[in-house]
Amino acid sequence: MTKPIFIDHVALIAHDYDLFILDQWGVLHDGERAHDGAIDAMIEIKSAGKTIILVSNSSKRVPISIKRLLRLGFSSDLYDHIITSGELAWQAMKTKSDPLYETLGPKCFVINKFGDSVFLEGQSLETVDIVEQADFLLVADLPEEPIESLEPTLKVAAKLGLPMLLLNPDFASINPLGELHPTPGILGRAYEGFGGTVKIHGKPNPAVYETCFKLAPRAQKAIAIGDSLHHDIAGANGAGIDSIFITSGVHVFELGTEPGKAPTQEKINTLCTELGQSPTFWSPRFTW
Repeated sequence: MTKPIFIDHVALIAHDYDLFILDQWGVLHDGERAHDGAIDAMIEIKSAGKTIILVSNSSKRVPISIKRLLRLGFSSDLYDHIITSGELAWQAMKTKSDPLYETLGPKCFVINKFGDSVFLEGQSLETVDIVEQADFLLVADLPEEPIESLEPTLKVAAKLGLPMLLLNPDFASINPLGELHPTPGILGRAYEGFGGTVKIHGKPNPAVYETCFKLAPRAQKAIAIGDSLHHDIAGANGAGIDSIFITSGVHVFELGTEPGKAPTQEKINTLCTELGQSPTFWSPRFTW
């Protein structure tokens, strides 16, 4: 496995690429504020005439993502396109462009927080409260109750052979307090452990990168920048493109450091070997 190369700012390699595929949470912001230097880096990349596509494993659709970015200081002129896992899933279900949805029944058992039903808008779906009545599970977010309380439901659903549509496949994120916060991907991992089938439309699904290439048909060389070896770097490797691993995100504690501080090269090499994914470069933050 090739050892990733340390760079302390993106300007060192930017001239080699014309398409930048950027993760949001952990690279650009923490959900409450932009990371230092991220907006400036995007300005410089766009000023150089390059294409920026924001790719997020968020369960939200694109209009919601645009509003959040604007609130955090990311105006629409800083990027060319936005892709979210939730949007890809919504479009695939609506158009039945994925074979799964050609035969999938309309009854879904929804796992979510605060009763949010935005994803269901515009879809011909029926929600049910009893899993035995469902055609599939729809996971949009983690509920307020402990994850362990869902195990009986997941086991029943797996036994029934119900597919799980997982809108956000990420396992964790770093919250504004610098704490590791679980995200819906852990339910997908648990469901697979019970023998269930999980469908995702976000990273590292190759279709994400195929969509990016279609949106930037003139791009000659792309690079993906993200904080998850499981999703951002694995996705980039699967797509055959270069990548930058941002170490201040979800793996920060595994690397024995803290947000904004660089881990040792040894820690980077060890973690990449353990997880079987190696980026081209690594950097503590996304800065110019």
